[in-house]
Amino acid sequence: MKWLLRSGFEQWRNIGLRGYGFDGLRRPGWRGYNEDRDVAYALSHAPSGLGCSPSTP
Repeated sequence: MKWLLRSGFEQWRNIGLRGYGFDGLRRPGWRGYNEDRDVAYALSHAPSGLGCSPSTP
């Protein structure tokens, strides 16, 4: 896992998960069907530093 500063994480979240461009406007044609779910998942793991590894028995 590569660590990001908070500003880098927010930029990745907004552009990669929410469909915004570098200008801060929504990109035309963006179809983020699950963007709220994806952003919530990313936010829940960002502060804790937990990975997405499967649980062990």
